[in-house]
Amino acid sequence: AQVTACDTAKKVLSLGIAKHVVGNPVKLAEKRFGLTYEFRAKNFGTVAFTKFRLRDDLKAAFAQKGAVVDSVTVTADAGLTVNPAYTGEGTHTDLL
Repeated sequence: AQVTACDTAKKVLSLGIAKHVVGNPVKLAEKRFGLTYEFRAKNFGTVAFTKFRLRDDLKAAFAQKGAVVDSVTVTADAGLTVNPAYTGEGTHTDLL
């Protein structure tokens, strides 16, 4: 999946980001699996992040393979605000 992260305050930043599947896929039903992804973002610079945004377009990643995203749950560490409208599709691709 394409993942985008930026500081909307327009500062010069040094950012590292990684995304990976946690554990193994869980079979929910025939041709249905549950996956848990984890994102890690690290500030390698000396400027504090403000107005940080993390974007992940699930439809772009999975639709070409014939997969359908049924539901999404987003959690975040303290100090970050989850976007309750996140679906991973269309205009709802901002996780934070």
